Amino acid sequence: MRTLIKKKIIEYQCHIDDDEQVKCVMLACMSLELQENMDDHIIIMHLIELFDATSWSKRYETSKKLFRCKMTEGSSLNTFVLRMIDYFNKLDQLGFIMTTS
Repeated sequence: MRTLIKKKIIEYQCHIDDDEQVKCVMLACMSLELQENMDDHIIIMHLIELFDATSWSKRYETSKKLFRCKMTEGSSLNTFVLRMIDYFNKLDQLGFIMTTS
């Protein structure tokens, strides 16, 4: 059991190291101005947005469901609110940012 846990920890550390190496390469390829104005999370979210068509379609489908969601007469308000919260949580996980406009 302990060897399995140690193995998982080593695998996790390898992923962390690889992630750090990718961040360094990305930053090295960017101009100094971009490096100063962006943090890691924004860069990664932007790359995902640019190259992940699946994520875009998931955001589109989820936002469409959210905006078309209507409460039917006689149905539970609790169920409706929980469904709306679920849509908001999914959109948040997909990096969808709603503005006030």
